Amino acid sequence: MTVLGGSSRYTPYVTHPESLAEHGNALVRVAPVIEALTDWGRRYEIEHEYRFDGGRCVPKVNIGALRGGQPFQSIVSAERCYLYLDVRLTPAQTAMDVQAELQEVLGALDVPTQLECTLYRRGYEAVDVGELLDATAIAHRAEFGTDLGETEPQMSSMWRDTNPFIEMGIPAITYGPTGSVGGGRYSAEIADFVAVTRIYARLALDLCNRPRSRRGIPA
Repeated sequence: MTVLGGSSRYTPYVTHPESLAEHGNALVRVAPVIEALTDWGRRYEIEHEYRFDGGRCVPKVNIGALRGGQPFQSIVSAERCYLYLDVRLTPAQTAMDVQAELQEVLGALDVPTQLECTLYRRGYEAVDVGELLDATAIAHRAEFGTDLGETEPQMSSMWRDTNPFIEMGIPAITYGPTGSVGGGRYSAEIADFVAVTRIYARLALDLCNRPRSRRGIPA
């Protein structure tokens, strides 16, 4: 997202209107844009929450980076400021849907902007995975003595490596250590890896020893 300012001006010639949107410096104009995007992001995750069997997907919005001006020449105002957004999607959305929403948000501001999608990855809901889930539930119960719970929304609201398989109609699910769910960190206890290794072994033995007809394969 590009926020456009006026022509670059030398500091002694800079003026400061009461409205930030009317300021000639793109770095100042970006302030109301960030506020509007933050408000939109709050509404976005509520309005587009996606529910499925076993959990829900809560799409999030993050302003990941901001770039503008010249640190080695701060005596002039910036003509442009660049915002980099990470906008998560549910299986029910497309990039064009999000772009239309963003354009509506930006159009309500008195700030000239340009919008461009630089990367789009479509999400999918896994279908026809009943047998995989059944076998996983059995293995999980054998290891922990409890049933599978509802999927944490953080785990089902991000890109998963199973998406390409699901796109091609190949049954695929995600099961493994939590990875510090809720903190956004990449870590897990060694005991979790040991437990999930045993579960994977049980899962493989179960599925590979089921009759072919039970797996939906003609006998």
